[in-house]
Amino acid sequence: MARTPYYCARQEGDGAQYKFIDWIVTLPFDLEEKLVCEMNESEEEKAMPIITSAEKIGAAKERAKRDKIIKNLRKLGVSEDKIKEAIRMAEKEAA
Repeated sequence: MARTPYYCARQEGDGAQYKFIDWIVTLPFDLEEKLVCEMNESEEEKAMPIITSAEKIGAAKERAKRDKIIKNLRKLGVSEDKIKEAIRMAEKEAA
């Protein structure tokens, strides 16, 4: 069987359909630029992690908790530099 672009598109997976369409369709330059831009955006969306509602709620609660701690540290007279240092340390520990 000859390895036509259609055959290659079916075998190669991601991006192969774009290569096949690019092979059979000639677009005006402005539309070609738009297509490439949309393809890049689509690829970026695929790479983004999906965050569930529960994760969003948990993150919001963590931010509120952190903000409350920062507020209390300020009331105790802790300097902004020390607060920032403590936040950096906590972020390192969490990573």
